[in-house]
Amino acid sequence: MSESQAPATDRVSTTATRLFMDHRELLFAIVYNLLGSVADTEDVLQETWFTHVLPVETARKEADA
Repeated sequence: MSESQAPATDRVSTTATRLFMDHRELLFAIVYNLLGSVADTEDVLQETWFTHVLPVETARKEADA
């Protein structure tokens, strides 16, 4: 299925992923400067991603049901 034929939630998820990955280095630098730990920085970025993407994934599951 091409992106133009993908359901709206797939396009949103793809766009959100692209946006997050495009800014991940900047986010990492900012969070690392605040926390000073690579492990803690990775945890914060992962938690931020889950918080950001969870509503999209929930909407996708509800649409499929």
